[in-house]
Amino acid sequence: MAVAAAIAWWRRRPPFQRVPDGDVDDGARAVAVALADRILAAWREGRFESLGDEAADRLRASLDPDRQRRAFEGIQQVFGEYVSASWTEAWTALEEPGARIHRLRAVFSAGDPEVRVVLDDGGKLTGFWVKHWRADLS
Repeated sequence: MAVAAAIAWWRRRPPFQRVPDGDVDDGARAVAVALADRILAAWREGRFESLGDEAADRLRASLDPDRQRRAFEGIQQVFGEYVSASWTEAWTALEEPGARIHRLRAVFSAGDPEVRVVLDDGGKLTGFWVKHWRADLS
């Protein structure tokens, strides 16, 4: 019976855990905001360039200039023009505790979405999303 309860608890536990603000590295916080601003400002200006050494190999390969352009066209249709982003909070994925998920609150001309910047334990960009803001991480 105890094993069944433990398995049920394990399946229900959230895959993410919020990192207390005081435990978030200020340098990583600044990197997350700077990367989001640099990428989104370039897209706003019509520049879709290959990611450099700031990004992990896998993300560089998957977020090529053509995919960036297509992603931004969709983002622009929903949220309008990018204005700015500010850091809100950080989370960690329990299955990958070295990575930090930085949630930024963005301002666009037609909405205020979340910009999610994921940095690995080496500070490399491994994930980048713009999505509707939700109170919980999902």
